[in-house]
Amino acid sequence: MIIYQSTSEQFIQDVRLNKLTDKIVNSFKEIIGKNPSYSERVSFQNSLPRIRDIIEIAELKNIIIAIKYQIPYNNKRIDCLLFTKL
Repeated sequence: MIIYQSTSEQFIQDVRLNKLTDKIVNSFKEIIGKNPSYSERVSFQNSLPRIRDIIEIAELKNIIIAIKYQIPYNNKRIDCLLFTKL
């Protein structure tokens, strides 16, 4: 399960237009069945622009970004994954 997934270009655009937190919250509700906590929302708003900055500074192109990946057979989630498109 992944709460949000997109290309680096779309991720950057979503952060710039301040749409990413809303997209993640809506997807979180749809997939998990409840709203993320207030602290999770604040974490999204504070950390995702920094991830965008890293992607831009490193000039990472043609990558996929996944937010809140559910680890199989576990209750833990990985906050952010970056991987290349093939």
